[in-house]
Amino acid sequence: MKYDLEIKRTFEKVALGVLKILGFEIVEIKTVPLEMQTGKIIVDFLAVVKLKNGSEYILHIEFQTKNDPDMPKRMLRYCSVIISRFTLPIIQIVIFWEKKSSIWETV
Repeated sequence: MKYDLEIKRTFEKVALGVLKILGFEIVEIKTVPLEMQTGKIIVDFLAVVKLKNGSEYILHIEFQTKNDPDMPKRMLRYCSVIISRFTLPIIQIVIFWEKKSSIWETV
């Protein structure tokens, strides 16, 4: 994608603030590089997050600049690989960076 790397780098710098705005009471973020060997797929953002109540989660975020009808399948594929490597519960989020509103139907 045209803006992928730029969005990823920017988000890593502001992740804690943005996630707090979204309602997560995160006190600590540790980014985790995860390269999936199936076709060299790299997730956009993956971190172990510690919430205010002490619980820890794997937080996986994907950024989209356009509608992708296969996004639910991609997220499922990412989730299966993440589950195979970590024992923590997973929170997955897709953030759309599209100028116009997008209707995205899922199954």
